[in-house]
Amino acid sequence: MENKDKALSKVVNNLPVGELPSNFTFQMMNKIQAEVQKEKARAEKLGYILLVATSIGLIAIMVFVLTYFYAFNPWESLRNIEFNAQNESSFCFYISIATAALALLGLDYWLRRYREKHLK
Repeated sequence: MENKDKALSKVVNNLPVGELPSNFTFQMMNKIQAEVQKEKARAEKLGYILLVATSIGLIAIMVFVLTYFYAFNPWESLRNIEFNAQNESSFCFYISIATAALALLGLDYWLRRYREKHLK
């Protein structure tokens, strides 16, 4: 045991004495911040994956309940839809509203990304 202690102290004493670079703290903080950003990105991706999986699961449960407990047949309901002039004008109105909503959501997403990139 004593031989090991002597060997270790001999090795430690023979290590070259060196100083840390002057910007060591800055470099270390940059590495730490990069790791924090990676972890944040991983957590965000995991959150999106969980959100999508939960949404798909809830939709599947809804279809299951409607189909098996309430004997709802969506194909039969779709066959019974009748189109007339009044329905077509309403349909065009709803399509235009849906298109505008999707365009505004896309614009909001793009502007938020732009602000994140250019205002940091």
